[in-house]
Amino acid sequence: MNEETFLTLKRWFDKYVSTYSFPNPSGQTNIDLKIEHTYKVVELITTIAEELLSEE
Repeated sequence: MNEETFLTLKRWFDKYVSTYSFPNPSGQTNIDLKIEHTYKVVELITTIAEELLSEE
């Protein structure tokens, strides 16, 4: 995936998740944890892909 596509998808995700807010703190905490988890997964996938590409 090229950087432009990645940034487009990231902007889409950021806009999508910005629509989620909960009136109670525990609900919002759960949503925030899911968002943080998604960003961590993206980070790890990027690292794995870079390592695999460097092995070629």
